[in-house]
Amino acid sequence: MENDFQSTSQAQSIDIKKYLFLGLKYWYFFVISLSLALSWAYYLNKSAVPIYAVYSTILIQNQNKGAESYLGRGLQFFKSAPNEIGIFKSYFLSKMAIDELDFDVSYFQVGRFRDSELYKKTPFIINSDKLQEQPKWQNFYITILSEFQYSIDAIGKKEIQKIYNFGEPYTENGYDFTIDLREQDFSESLINKRYYFYFNSRNGLTNRYSKKLEVEVRKGVGSILWLWIRGTVPEKESDFLNKLIEVYIRRGLDEKNEIARNTIKFIDIQLGNIVDSLQMVQDSLLDYKQANNIYDISKEGEAVYVKMQELHAQKAETIYKWNYFNYLEADIKTKRELNMIIPPVIMGISDKMLNENVLKIMELYEQRKIESHGVKQTNNVNIFGETDRAIEAAKEALIKNIKDNKFALQITMKELDSTLVQITHQIRQLPINERNLFNIERTFNLNDHIYSFLLQKRAEAGITQASNSPDSKILDKALPANAAYQAPDTAATKKKWIMIGLVIPILLIVAIAFFNTRIQDRLDIENQTQIPIVGTIGHNHKPTKIPAAKHPKSIIAEAFRSLRTNLRYMLIDKEKRVIALTSTVSGEGKTFCAINLAAIIAASDKRVILVGLDLRKPKIHKELNLNNQIGISTHLIGTNSYEEVILESEVSNLFYALSGPIPPNPAELIESVKMEHFIEKLKRDFDYVIIDTPPVAIVTDALLVSKFTDVFVYVVRQNYTDKSALKVINNLHEQEHIKDLSILLNDMNKPSHYGYNYGYGYGYGYKYNYKYGQGYYDDEIVPKKPFKAFLNFFKWKS
Repeated sequence: MENDFQSTSQAQSIDIKKYLFLGLKYWYFFVISLSLALSWAYYLNKSAVPIYAVYSTILIQNQNKGAESYLGRGLQFFKSAPNEIGIFKSYFLSKMAIDELDFDVSYFQVGRFRDSELYKKTPFIINSDKLQEQPKWQNFYITILSEFQYSIDAIGKKEIQKIYNFGEPYTENGYDFTIDLREQDFSESLINKRYYFYFNSRNGLTNRYSKKLEVEVRKGVGSILWLWIRGTVPEKESDFLNKLIEVYIRRGLDEKNEIARNTIKFIDIQLGNIVDSLQMVQDSLLDYKQANNIYDISKEGEAVYVKMQELHAQKAETIYKWNYFNYLEADIKTKRELNMIIPPVIMGISDKMLNENVLKIMELYEQRKIESHGVKQTNNVNIFGETDRAIEAAKEALIKNIKDNKFALQITMKELDSTLVQITHQIRQLPINERNLFNIERTFNLNDHIYSFLLQKRAEAGITQASNSPDSKILDKALPANAAYQAPDTAATKKKWIMIGLVIPILLIVAIAFFNTRIQDRLDIENQTQIPIVGTIGHNHKPTKIPAAKHPKSIIAEAFRSLRTNLRYMLIDKEKRVIALTSTVSGEGKTFCAINLAAIIAASDKRVILVGLDLRKPKIHKELNLNNQIGISTHLIGTNSYEEVILESEVSNLFYALSGPIPPNPAELIESVKMEHFIEKLKRDFDYVIIDTPPVAIVTDALLVSKFTDVFVYVVRQNYTDKSALKVINNLHEQEHIKDLSILLNDMNKPSHYGYNYGYGYGYGYKYNYKYGQGYYDDEIVPKKPFKAFLNFFKWKS
């Protein structure tokens, strides 16, 4: 278990190392990806329009007060943070602000990366008596040509541009406006600069501004609201925010004054009804006194007179309240909007329940008004159902309060009338003249008390209107200098695209490694088979096909020496050694390996013969530029003798036995008895017999040779041999029972995660990894400097 754990850990470590070296191999992926990512991040940051946030704070006074607040503070609405937030974000309040601002035309300057909105800093202005009647959202591009002329085109089409004089009317396609130059701002630097403008819809502006406005209650202070708005021009957003608050404060004061005006209007109507009656009675009283010469009443009548005045004052107030309840009941039943009715407390009615119900219904109507500007009805479904139900419930409760109060007034009126009847009996005991005077004065006093009471209430309402002050005040005005930068986050954008620039090549490299079915390195082999790797051969950079003999101090020659040493350990008990080389398909370098293995063994003072047993597609003669007319095929059919097919090479101790002409029955020839005799003779005459066989995945000839061999070497090629070939190798070992099967990794063109070596193995399986040859090789690989390698990558090859 411990060994398994160690091998697994080692495999994981090597796998990580593999990907690290793959990253080094494809370093230019990272350079290209990061360059593109940084360029794109730079473009995004440059082209993104900066967003700023401006804020203001407002104090909401008289919050959470009961109905009693009306008694001492005049006419005020109940104010709560949620309601005020709804008012600020409502359509109608934003519409009032937009109507008072100069936002009808938007001006822009065309820039290299982005267009910048100009606000109150434009070199020209659009003038028209019908700004709101102009078609909307059409871009008009302007180029200032001189102090007197400009060119204009629609939708940026320069080919249809026209030249106009400043101040000259533009009347095309339903437009009617003039463009005037701000002479005090003109300079030569404005010439040939490009601008554009378009007309805004106030409805569209209102919706946009009401949606992007943010209102929140300041934490810990429930009566202070923070108002935030974001936009590209801090000055413009500040103007809107300040105007919105100004309109809000003015609207609140107007509503309070409207209630006061309604109160005065109601009292004036009552006064108008009583003035004529009072004047008529007053004239009658004066005429009677003069006609009967009565100016004072007796002491007995004076006490009755005082009592009568008190009763008339009470009756006058009762009649006044009765008239108010009739007015209130009529408004509830007939008016659609009840947010401006006169609260009872103003009329001197101190019924707490009645006052609270009136205030509640006023707030509900105000809430519904706010909601109606924020949403629309869809599919004939009333989406204000909850508010409407609350309004109906409040109306029912208020009507019940009115009936209860009117019933109480009726009782009071009956009691007053009953008392007045008693006074009447007392008056009848007076002399006839005084009795008649009492009757006239009784009518006069009643009207006079009503008149005086109404005048008092009218004066109170007038004082209240004059003393009304806003319930809210600005704590902090929105200032462009205090604008907070919101977006874009240039640093975050840069970091994001740097990460993307790193991730993309990593994913690409992982994908290359994952989808690449070719053998890349030793690890690909070791993970899928237990067959030992007998050696690793690098790429042949030499012009010769026998670098092991022609360049004995080369790296590739050293790789074949390592192969020779490993094979000797495998053949340590053999006197005469037969080594066969095969591969999966053609092109994997088995013939090249066979030639150089034979040459390197011959260099160790051993007699070696290289046998070309690929009778179907012979290659040795092509590699060595030899004549293939005589060979093994002609010997096996009896045309040539054994001695005739053995050829001596220019390399000492190295001999060749070429394939000869391609026979029609290669498999039968290899299985023949004469082939066995041929191999036996070779084993007697030579120390090593190296056999080049056909690919096993194409024909079975190589398997027929296995009975003659002592070691069977399977050649695989980096970036060429498919990983499925390892299954073939495992099948050869398990099903065909080929003993002493080993793998040779050929053509290691690029250094893998093993460094700049080729896995030389000496003896007992130890592997020594050297970065460079340290001067031992005449073709030592020295890595290029990164900068020079980068330049060479982009250099055109001739």
